[in-house]
Amino acid sequence: MPPTEARGSAAAARWRRDDHASTFAALVLSLPVSSRIHWLAIAALLVGVLGAGCLPRNAPAQAPPLDLVDQTGRVLRTEDVRGHVLVLTFLYTHCTDTCPLYLYKIDRALSQLEAPDDVTVAVVTVDPERDTVAHLGRFAASWPANWHFLTGESADVARVWSRYGVYVAREEPAGGHTASHQDYSVVHTAKLLIIDKNGLVATEVGGDWSYEKLAANIRPLLLGDEPIAATGRPSPLVSFLQRCGEFAASQPLLYLSLVSLIMLPGIILPLYLLRTFVIASKRPSS
Repeated sequence: MPPTEARGSAAAARWRRDDHASTFAALVLSLPVSSRIHWLAIAALLVGVLGAGCLPRNAPAQAPPLDLVDQTGRVLRTEDVRGHVLVLTFLYTHCTDTCPLYLYKIDRALSQLEAPDDVTVAVVTVDPERDTVAHLGRFAASWPANWHFLTGESADVARVWSRYGVYVAREEPAGGHTASHQDYSVVHTAKLLIIDKNGLVATEVGGDWSYEKLAANIRPLLLGDEPIAATGRPSPLVSFLQRCGEFAASQPLLYLSLVSLIMLPGIILPLYLLRTFVIASKRPSS
């Protein structure tokens, strides 16, 4: 082949390659904007759902302060029980249904533990008007010595309710006030918290819980002698991967479905572009 023709063939080949590259880029950019936004929105939604399953759980929060008077007339503060697991609940002694059951189940749960004396129970009244120190002293005689039944001035007790997110409302009997003004009931949030030895809220037990479930939640905390800060925390990446593994193990089908759907646009779009590119490259040049 003469040199002139060779140079012409090489130039034509380079032109075709450049033209193909331009065609490929043009194909990407030529996709309708609505289609690109559609795929991006779907991918973002799926990544968000998957990320929510893989994000680390919130770190345990410090328990709000307690500063109320117990049945002996002494002030109990949160720091006074540091080094013990604390079971904290809210009820009142004139309750005739759920509240006694709560106390019974707490007592049964502690009887299942190897070291029940390492667990302190604090019961905050939702009825400070009737649950006075003197009344609580008589009531507490039926329960273990390391149980604290807490009361105080109405404003002081209400501040503790607010800190722990406990709703309290007095409900008068049908027909209004009675002569004694003592026959009312109290509607309140049923809440039980387990606070670890470092003063961090470890668990909030809700619903129709059993004493076995409560004991199972307390037992590991009795073994955790080191504070959380001393044990160190994994890096954010390691924590993220651990949570992804937990999410995949607990919801394998959902996890695989989300991963497949997220990857789908990344597979289909290149194949579509490649097919279009191949078809365009086979067209005879004019």
